[in-house]
Amino acid sequence: MNTRNKKYLVLSWAILLIIFSGCHDVEIMTHVLPDGSILRVVSIPGDSTKIYASAYPVPLDSSWQITRAGKENSKGFIYTASKSFKKASEINNEFLSPGDTILYVRPIVKLEKRFRWFYTFYAWNETYKAHGLQFSNADSLLAREVEKRIAEQDSANKDDDSFDIEEELIFEDLYHTILRAAEKINDPTLSPQLVKEKKQDLHDLMIKADGDFDKFVDDVLKACKDVYQTGAVVKLKPFIEQFNEKLLQYLNFIERSIGETYKNSVIMPGVITATNAQKVNGNKASWEVDTDKFQIKDYRMWVESRRMNVLPTVITGLFLLACITGIIVISMKMKKEN
Repeated sequence: MNTRNKKYLVLSWAILLIIFSGCHDVEIMTHVLPDGSILRVVSIPGDSTKIYASAYPVPLDSSWQITRAGKENSKGFIYTASKSFKKASEINNEFLSPGDTILYVRPIVKLEKRFRWFYTFYAWNETYKAHGLQFSNADSLLAREVEKRIAEQDSANKDDDSFDIEEELIFEDLYHTILRAAEKINDPTLSPQLVKEKKQDLHDLMIKADGDFDKFVDDVLKACKDVYQTGAVVKLKPFIEQFNEKLLQYLNFIERSIGETYKNSVIMPGVITATNAQKVNGNKASWEVDTDKFQIKDYRMWVESRRMNVLPTVITGLFLLACITGIIVISMKMKKEN
């Protein structure tokens, strides 16, 4: 499984496929209106084939207002889809397709609206869910990756056994798949405790193994048999096959998504008060998100704004004016009486 000479459980080949196929942007504009309703606009510039090849779930159905500008199959072509939503949860439902066998970017949005007498406060959150595999131990593995890169800065020597984040993350998910399978199988010769005790042995064997995707299931079963020394590993086959299917979906997603940049912008009511946006222009917050930002962990974009409530402010002003006027009138009457 070493990245320099092994074929399976390695993602670097997918990156190379995309480098030569060109890059393109997907532009997502969200306009949050004062009443909490939302206008969502998705645009893809470039030839029309990129619409169907994109890893972003581009709206195609008739419930969206579709416009096509320019000539199809040309660089000047722009596909735009727009739709209004009464609340943020409707956007989530629009792109939710749990039965889909093809992985897409999964945007999850949330809008909080809090009314206070003088101001209404808005908080917009949009999260690109980490795609593909489960990556059960991502935090600790990422920490190890950071440590490795720091060490590499102090040394120009790199060997074939250097830490590889993608391989480690995929193995981690494979290991947890086997562990959950052992719990369900409930075979004393393949206990969850045995799987835990032999984790490092399986890791070392899988990392050094040589194979390809066509033989992935057989290779994993063979490695498990060598490590666990029990014929009960045949019971793992359906679980490994399911994992393999998920892995192939993940690699397919990588092929479609690497090279894409998602230009996400949100127009907020009132004045922006806080955000993690890369750029702010007036009441518009913008991010440019590459797929590597949510390859392993969720990527969250958020912005908060404040909008003055005109009517309550005017009412309060009139009330204060009336009070002041009343005080003045009463004071003048008291002076005259004296």
